[in-house]
Amino acid sequence: MNFVRGIGGLLFVAAVFSIMGLVIYPVMFTKEIYMEGVNMFSWAYGFAWTTTIMEIGLAFFFCCLPNYEDQILGNVK
Repeated sequence: MNFVRGIGGLLFVAAVFSIMGLVIYPVMFTKEIYMEGVNMFSWAYGFAWTTTIMEIGLAFFFCCLPNYEDQILGNVK
């Protein structure tokens, strides 16, 4: 069975939830704590944005891969 498009769909859903979390987190964080000195966002926040961008790219790849799967595997004559 081929679950490649399902994987792409799940990656899009994960990317949506990641974006929601990455937008809500700093808004709520800055309401409670002033952004001075040690309270700035760390490298982990940037890493989270990197993984979100990768999720979007991989979701696009997995959704489009079945269209070219036969050409990639060499099954087309």
